[in-house]
Amino acid sequence: MQLNRRTLLKGAGATGAGLLAPGVGAAVDPTLDTGTDDLQEVVVVFRSRDDVDRLGRLDLADGYYKYKALPMGFTRLTGEQIRQVAGWRETLNVERNRELTPHNEDAREVTGAKFVQEELFYTGETVHVAVIDSGVDGDHPDLERNLKNHYRFVNPLQGSDPMWTEAGPANTGGSGHGTHVSGSIAGTGSASEGQYKGMAPDADLTVYSTTGGYFLFQITGAWDDLVAKQQEGKLDVQAVNNSYGAGTGSNYSPYGALQVATWTGFQQGMTPVFSAGNSYDIDTLNNYSIGPHVLCSAATDDEMYVTDFSSKGRKPGSRGDKLVNYDRKEAFENVADAYAALEEDLGDAIYTQSYSGTAGPGAQPPLGAPQVTDKQYHEWNPDAPEGVDVSASDAADVGFVKASLSWSPQGQDVDFRLYEGGKGSEGTLKASSTGGTGANPETLQAEIDPTKTYYFEVDPWAAIQADYTITADAYRAPSVSASRPFSLHRPSVGTPGKFVMSTLAPEDYNQAYPTIWYGQGVAIEASEGQVPPPALAKLQREQSEQADEPYYGQLSGTSMSGPVLTGLVALIYDAYRQTHGEFPDPMEVIATVEATAAVTRPTDPDDARWPHRTWTIGAGFADAKTAVQLAEDDELFGLDDYADGTIDLAGTGSTGGDGFVFSVSGSREDDNDVYTAGQTVGVELGVDANATATVRDRIPFGWEVLAPDEEENANVDVYTQNGNRYIEFTEIPTPSGDSEAATVGYFLEAPESTGQYQFGPAQAKEYVPDGESGDATFRQFTGTDTNRVVGVDQNDAPL
Repeated sequence: MQLNRRTLLKGAGATGAGLLAPGVGAAVDPTLDTGTDDLQEVVVVFRSRDDVDRLGRLDLADGYYKYKALPMGFTRLTGEQIRQVAGWRETLNVERNRELTPHNEDAREVTGAKFVQEELFYTGETVHVAVIDSGVDGDHPDLERNLKNHYRFVNPLQGSDPMWTEAGPANTGGSGHGTHVSGSIAGTGSASEGQYKGMAPDADLTVYSTTGGYFLFQITGAWDDLVAKQQEGKLDVQAVNNSYGAGTGSNYSPYGALQVATWTGFQQGMTPVFSAGNSYDIDTLNNYSIGPHVLCSAATDDEMYVTDFSSKGRKPGSRGDKLVNYDRKEAFENVADAYAALEEDLGDAIYTQSYSGTAGPGAQPPLGAPQVTDKQYHEWNPDAPEGVDVSASDAADVGFVKASLSWSPQGQDVDFRLYEGGKGSEGTLKASSTGGTGANPETLQAEIDPTKTYYFEVDPWAAIQADYTITADAYRAPSVSASRPFSLHRPSVGTPGKFVMSTLAPEDYNQAYPTIWYGQGVAIEASEGQVPPPALAKLQREQSEQADEPYYGQLSGTSMSGPVLTGLVALIYDAYRQTHGEFPDPMEVIATVEATAAVTRPTDPDDARWPHRTWTIGAGFADAKTAVQLAEDDELFGLDDYADGTIDLAGTGSTGGDGFVFSVSGSREDDNDVYTAGQTVGVELGVDANATATVRDRIPFGWEVLAPDEEENANVDVYTQNGNRYIEFTEIPTPSGDSEAATVGYFLEAPESTGQYQFGPAQAKEYVPDGESGDATFRQFTGTDTNRVVGVDQNDAPL
């Protein structure tokens, strides 16, 4: 659709922003009785706020309430009045004033944990769970009974105190993040008469409070203390919740500090659970969540759909076969080999070869080598080392190299790499130094093929020369060979993470702002000192007042889905322990969680879960009921069940999709950067997608959307969602052949108030006709634009 004044025309007499969704007739809640004279509480949705006042023409028993910002009214109507209001052209929807339930209760319901608690009678009473987080309210009514240990971080480098000291009933929670997480796992529901209890309300709880920070030192220090206490018999922990992360989309290193910590905990009988991350896009999973020995939770809503903010894994083929892996067994065995290789004694070196030279600007290359400005290369043939006395048979056995690079002056920083088959980009990188900035010497090691040629690369960082020496020790190949993939590029399962109701202390920051900052295509958890935009803060306060629960609050994010999954894990452990007298192996728990995940809706087995793909939800939506029953029956799954296809994944098995994923790119343009009050602003979006699309743009509150011609623009809507305001266009065609990207546009009228207003980002998803299936995830394709308005309030100001 071309952007012009004809297609987007200001409606005659229109004042205020209106909903641009013309239709015939209004939807009526089927639970309303249109044949009775009894009064029924209803919320009526109109096209604009001005239309709400039409309710005043009726003979209403109690009058009506007009919403302050939304085009809605609340009143009590008879059946005849409901029919009358539904027939108005301005009415979009008439809905019963039904009671809504907070999402922690819903999480227990939709995952089957409520059935496990009330029908199978497992509540986590034999299980101990650890939480590593910002802190916790030690005397919260829902947590004080189960909180067995509450450790507070103290920097051991700044005093004589140990790193972890007992905090008792203190509130170390700061924002309340850790309190919320803890309640989702083991909250008793005491302050809500059981309504908001956690997944495993009788589980013992140990919390490591990092006192507001999430630094690697604190996190690994908590794991270290936990493992030490486990080994000493002071704790017996089965599951550990980790609602934090970093390094989204990066490759997994088995030797990273936290990776080693979680692997060690796993070996001690603990199941680590990590949140996927809130980076929303493809290939953005939390780096710590993709280890083959951990569970990774994607965030869903209560309808079991993955949220737009939940981080996604890698699509098939996006990084090459070895860098896109969904097979847990392969990755687990590779990581186990990587750790086993650390323990193997390679014996004596078969031979040692040395190289020396000078690197840096103007450095001379080794004799006979081509001129290089700064980097230097040394050719190495493992089976025929130049100038080294070694037998041909011994040289043919070379399969591993350890090399070191030392240099002077010491202040220089030099990188050290090994390439196979060519220099630099002409070859394949086999290994690089890992010492970090300032390390001297730098070292590397790698498995090698003695029949191939290798090149050592010396790469100085600073613009000075460095004299260096390389020492390369050649060994026989180790008996244990570790290779990629080391990780899973997908979540494990999905669990509820959107508007989850759980524990908060009355004084917590997140109690005042009981949700997260939605927008910009990402979900940002509220933190102490953060001030959300006015419109969002208003939404959050209204939600808090509606909940009216001083000890609870709603938060969203994969940080919330993680503890739901951790609580489910606790129920599996509890059922197995109570039935069979011992705890299962962590891998049996992990495999069973994935094997029992629902690829179809439990309420509708014929629904093929079309929005789900392996890289968005892994094995599917978590099913506590089925997993606990298998634990009770001693029929847990194991690592070998991944190899024969027993454990199915969403999007790759019989009930999955065909691998299609919607993709989009595009542009965003408007008329200017500065506007006066009442000035018309034209915005144009260019959309290049691989399927017919639904497109939306985030627009600021206070700007009037100029009404379109209904016949030509029946696919346009304006609405508010999660504290953001959008204009949305549906059924935007896919460009074909060499045609240009599709174009959609709209006009706004600038408000009277002076200030800066943010537009965008624009997003798109696959257009799905009613009754059909497709990819329902919105994907961002533009950034944001900030426009300034010089409004009436400034124009009228005294000079």
